[in-house]
Amino acid sequence: MDPSDRERTYLGSGSPHGGTDRSTHATGQPEKDDRWLRSVVHNSSEIVTMVGPDGTLRYANPAWQRVLGYDPKEEIGKMNVLEYVHPEDLPHVLEETEKALSEGA
Repeated sequence: MDPSDRERTYLGSGSPHGGTDRSTHATGQPEKDDRWLRSVVHNSSEIVTMVGPDGTLRYANPAWQRVLGYDPKEEIGKMNVLEYVHPEDLPHVLEETEKALSEGA
């Protein structure tokens, strides 16, 4: 197996360290321990947020503060992110939110 084949095998395994992870089942999702996923989200350079159905900010990772400048401690539970959506985009955002909620996504 050449290195590129090895890399594809490890990258596609669903394991945070390559290879196999005994704490996962057939879908590659952790059964009991999600610390590795929490670490990935927390340390990501990409913004990751969780927003309630009403638009209230429920979680923001550190990248959110680095990029946008808002302190999550001050905004979580208070900020309504829908207030920051461009007015022309708001109907589409609301429509897609309703669709996702009705589908259980």
